[in-house]
Formats: sequence, structure tokens, C-alpha cells
Amino acid sequence: MKTRVTLLVAVLFVLIAALAGCGGKEGRTVAIVNGEPVSRTDLYHVLERDYGHNGLLTAILEKAVREDAKKQSITVSDTEVQKMMDRDIKELGGKEQFQEALKSRRVTEQDYRDRVGLTLLLEKLLTKGVTVSDAEVKEYFERNRAMLDKPAQVKLHRIVTDSQQKADEAYKKLMGGSDFASVAREFSSDVSTRGTGGDAGWVARNRISPAELANPVAALQVGQIGKPVRIGQQFYIVRVDDQKEAKPAVFDEIKNDIRRDLALRKGEEFNAYQERLLAASDVEILWPRYKYIETELRGLKGPSTVPLEVGPAPAAQQGGKAAQPPKPRAKGGKR
Repeated sequence: MKTRVTLLVAVLFVLIAALAGCGGKEGRTVAIVNGEPVSRTDLYHVLERDYGHNGLLTAILEKAVREDAKKQSITVSDTEVQKMMDRDIKELGGKEQFQEALKSRRVTEQDYRDRVGLTLLLEKLLTKGVTVSDAEVKEYFERNRAMLDKPAQVKLHRIVTDSQQKADEAYKKLMGGSDFASVAREFSSDVSTRGTGGDAGWVARNRISPAELANPVAALQVGQIGKPVRIGQQFYIVRVDDQKEAKPAVFDEIKNDIRRDLALRKGEEFNAYQERLLAASDVEILWPRYKYIETELRGLKGPSTVPLEVGPAPAAQQGGKAAQPPKPRAKGGKR
């Protein structure tokens, strides 16, 4: 069930503030490549060049959303934000796993907290005046019970190589006691997990990818590392870290999620809200390079065949995996 609207927040989720503490002469150099410095100015230029348009539009949209909420006296309390974060922490298996997820994606806890707050604020704006009856919630639960059940899950680390030789070498190091994360960073070609030391997180057993890996994983005990398995042109080494049995959905535990999801379905569609909000906003662009954005925004005030595009970025989830930033835990619903 999709319980969180996908929020179009900044593609620019680089922690600019961290640059203030960068090393280098007088803190102005952030990296050195073949003896040549990469300055903070170089970094800012690349960020602005590649993400400036979407970044500025996102900043404008976020400001407009907060102003709209203020006008409508809609607020999100610290308690609401903490409750949502507590759910995410529980879903990930605890505070330690939550912190690891944030660290692996270079997101601070305050960054994540801010995302959760903004997402909840937007949900309230989209669903203002919407009501969902108890009967609707119960009917949805009964009709979708099988979909709402939690399947058996397994927590995995993995290494993927493109040759038997690399796989054998990596496996030999693991059997010799080498740290899995270090070996994964050295040998793995899997861009989605190499940076996190091979951490693939929790995966439903019926959704293990590639599917041919399901049986080898099922044969492993917690803490066990499997021998290299060839699938197609790649070789997989998997370690099982933990596992969870399948769990039937309990109505009292998810009824509030269902209610919010149904409210979002009944509420205003996000893209329509975004365009309506920006069309009603008085925006003046002072940076000459982006002056053309004013024209784009003015186009929303009248007939236009070109949709305004704001690049998406990860948003927090309810009951989903934290900071994946994270995708919503989707099981249907329009957005």
C-alpha cells in the first residue's frame, strides 16, 4: 500500500553545509586529482551547472508549499515527525540499522527529519477536507489482505563480480576472515551495493533478484556466506545477516496507514497541486542565468502544453525503509 506521497524535493541533496569543514589549504580545496586541486568553487560550479535548474525550482516549490500551509494554518508537530521516524526505525530493525542507512546515503538525521516533516505537511495540504470512513478502511483491508501481508524476508550482503577468478579471490578472502564490506568495495561490480559494503538490506524472499539466487539464499543459515554462484555472466557471493518469517497483516496495526492512503487517493493529485500553487505564486528570479524560469512559471497561469518538470529526489516513507531516501513502500494508489 502506498502510504506516502512521493515528494518532489531537491535533486540537490548534496550536503553543502559539510563543505565548510573541508580540508585543504584554507579550506578552499575539497579534493586533489593527480596533484591538481579541486576547489570549492569548482564543486559549486558543477553542482549549479548540473542541478541548478531543478534545484532552484525545488527551492521555489518548497517555499510555496510552506507559505500555503501557513496561510491555511496547517502545521506538523515534532511529535508527528518523531512518530513517523520511529516507524521507519522499527521497520529497519532498530536505531543502529537506521543510522547505518542514513550514513550509507550520506544523509544526516536532521536532513531526514526535515524531509519527513515536509512530506507530512504536503500530505495534509493534499488531503484537507477529505474524510475516510471506518467502513472504507475495513473494506480495503478485507479486499487487499493478501497484498498487505508481510512476506518472509531476509537481510543480505552480496558481492557481484564479472568473472569466476574475481569471485574465487573474493570468496577466499572472506573465508580467511576478511571484512565483508572491505571485500565488497574491492571486488564487487554492483553499483547499487558496492558503496555500502555490499549491504543489500531486507529483501522479500519471493522478490530476490535475480530470481535464480533465491534457492542458494534459502540454503544459507544466518551468518553463513555462500560459495560463488554463477547467474548469466555474473557471479554472486551472498551472506545472510538475518531473517524474518512471513507475518499476516493485523488490522489494528495498519488501519491508520490505510486511512492515510485512501485519503491521498481522494485528495488533490500532487502534480495538479504543484502547478496550481506555482501559478498562484508571485516569483521573481534575480539570477540572470535562470531568469527564463519566470517564463516557465508564467506559462502555468494560462494554457500551456509544456509541463513544468521538477526533478524528483528521495523522500521519507511511512513504514518503509528509511532514507532510501528512501522509495515509498508502494502497493498501489495514484500519485
